Amino acid sequence: MCRAVAVKVMHCSLLADREANLRFDREARVCAMLDHPGCIPLLDRGRTEEGAPFLVFPFVEGQD
Repeated sequence: MCRAVAVKVMHCSLLADREANLRFDREARVCAMLDHPGCIPLLDRGRTEEGAPFLVFPFVEGQD
């Protein structure tokens, strides 16, 4: 089964920034706790081979 997803990846220029990493991790934890019809659920999280953290969400058609 294929599913369209949106992946949010931390920019490589921020990888060495401790505060940016903490904010990204906090965002992941908060997203994982949300359970509301108006919020997009977090499907997965992890790190790329280069060490950049990423978040995976269902893809939602629409405008920015």
